[in-house]
Amino acid sequence: MSRVLLIDSDPADAELIRTALTEQGHVVRVAANGSDGLAATLEKTPSLVLLALNLPDQSGLDVFRTMHGRARTEHIPVMFLAERGEASQQNEVLHAGADDFIIKPFDTDILSLRVRNAI
Repeated sequence: MSRVLLIDSDPADAELIRTALTEQGHVVRVAANGSDGLAATLEKTPSLVLLALNLPDQSGLDVFRTMHGRARTEHIPVMFLAERGEASQQNEVLHAGADDFIIKPFDTDILSLRVRNAI
C-alpha cells in the first residue's frame, strides 16, 4: 500500500485528489502548507508527494528544495500541481528535479495513472 502526501492549501482540490487516490488504494495524507508538509515527510515517509506550486507560507519550489536537500527525503518522487497561469514555471520546476508537473484543472483518472506510474 502506497502513502501519498498531498501538500495543497486548496480544500476543494485536496478533497478531490484525496478521494480519487483513496479509491485507487492509496493512503493519502493532506497538509495545507509547506511547513506541515515538510514535517509530514519526516513523520512517515511517503511513497510520493503531490505538491502545489503556491502555498500560503512558502513556495512549493522551496519545499521541494528543502526535501531534496535532506538525505532522508531526497529520494521521494515529487509531482507539482500548478494553476494554468503558473505553467510558465514548468521548466524551472522540472529542471530542479521534479518528477512531473500537472496543470489544474486536471482529470482525476489521468492524475491517478500518473501517481501509479510514479510510484
